[in-house]
Amino acid sequence: MRGACFEVAHQGMNILADEAAVATAFCRLATNGELHKVRLCEQCKENWRVSERQIDRFCSRQCRVAADKARTEFKEQRKMIQKNWRINAKRKAAKALRDLRAARKGRS
Repeated sequence: MRGACFEVAHQGMNILADEAAVATAFCRLATNGELHKVRLCEQCKENWRVSERQIDRFCSRQCRVAADKARTEFKEQRKMIQKNWRINAKRKAAKALRDLRAARKGRS
């Protein structure tokens, strides 16, 4: 190996790579028409990742949460999600109570 070497974590294994290995991997992705899958984390702008899906924009959960909190509509969105969750939880509890009462009436 020549030049700077670094470890790459891949599927639970640490692989030692150098610049030539990275350049080869990029060439292989470009040849297969898959270079668009290589993305830089939108939050930290430090970590690169290969992902199949366009929605995988962050390198970690911490970056995703930080990006969400930085959005202006985040608080309002979370407020509505929590409100809907409470409404649904109350509906489920009321339905369970009705079902329980109906089952008890049927036994008598």
